[in-house]
Amino acid sequence: MPGKRIAGSVGALVVAALLLTTFARLPGLVHQLFDPDEAAIATEAIALRDGGTLYTDAADRKPPLVPIVYEASFAATDGTDLRGPHVLASLAIAGAALALALDMRRRAGNAAAWWALILAIGGAVAFFPVDGQSANYSHFALLPGAIAVVLARRGRATTAFVGGLALGIAVLCRQTWLIGVFGGAAGAAIAGRRRDGAWFVLGTVAAIASAALYVPFGGFWHWTFTGNGGFLREGERVTKAIVDYLASLGTFVGLHITQNRVQFVDSAFGQQHRRNFLR
Repeated sequence: MPGKRIAGSVGALVVAALLLTTFARLPGLVHQLFDPDEAAIATEAIALRDGGTLYTDAADRKPPLVPIVYEASFAATDGTDLRGPHVLASLAIAGAALALALDMRRRAGNAAAWWALILAIGGAVAFFPVDGQSANYSHFALLPGAIAVVLARRGRATTAFVGGLALGIAVLCRQTWLIGVFGGAAGAAIAGRRRDGAWFVLGTVAAIASAALYVPFGGFWHWTFTGNGGFLREGERVTKAIVDYLASLGTFVGLHITQNRVQFVDSAFGQQHRRNFLR
């Protein structure tokens, strides 16, 4: 039955996402790896567990959500075992890959979905072990970031706003995701109405502003954005980041244009073939 085939293929994607991510990140699930980011995050989490406040008693030049996730993991295990955060980061990677795969399945079919799943998981771990196997800010930002990308293109005001919220959550995991507000707003406006871009931006702002509910907002803003001059505004680093961003954006747009042309040609060929057959 069609319904069973659909459910079965979605179920296969879910199982594959979990199995592939587990396999790719198995070293980090077995051993505790030392990573400077993990050390800083764990220090903040321990301060939170002992009653401290982020950006007052402990601070890093990063947003607050990942230390809060670490603290929740430490509280659940009554310890400081980093394998708990490693599991949570692996689930975030699997969830991000699944979100992209399901969107591609809806747009281009099962083959595209499987490619999206495999490439997303492979790309998330294609680094040196201390980066690919750790539970850092980037890994936790992948899930809300992927959801933001998917929802921005759905063509409705509600999905644009929720997509903006998701992007804001990604920013609260790693602030460099803020650059996604431009692409997300443009995507929402193109897929739906122009004002949907504004809804996306509003959702992003609302999510970022929610940081005031659980951390001192002044400290958060300083340590995450305005106090990051040496980290974000180094001339050589900024130049490289801009070049990398433009190269990635050009590749992304080029591949989408190519895919759309191939689909158009296939569709036109199929229609002509059907007309010839009916004759």
